[in-house]
Amino acid sequence: MDRIKNSLITAAYVLLTALFFFGGYALGSRSEDKELVFDAPAETARAVVPAAAVKEGEREEDRTVYTVIIQNGRLCLFRDEGGSRTLISSEEISENIYPSADIAELRRGIEFDSMDKAQELFENFVS
Repeated sequence: MDRIKNSLITAAYVLLTALFFFGGYALGSRSEDKELVFDAPAETARAVVPAAAVKEGEREEDRTVYTVIIQNGRLCLFRDEGGSRTLISSEEISENIYPSADIAELRRGIEFDSMDKAQELFENFVS
């Protein structure tokens, strides 16, 4: 009986320790992501995430661009492809909690060549 009791106590201890470290890692990585996005000035963000460019031999209307933009108090993620714009996701956003330079840039729209980068920026602002 004591052997089963000691095994259960040890298993519970190992489980709680693992949850503690994994939970701390998850919370720590979330706060690091927010610091990188919200504390970076707009000039740095532009240098890190350049606007999508037309590749050599590619026509403007043939390329796919993902745009993150603020419209009517909502942060929107669009796919611009062949002259048509498709809304991928939209979330209500409170503009007054972010730096005015970042909001001004989002009002103009930030373009990306890849969906992953556009979605990452979108999620950093809505989370």
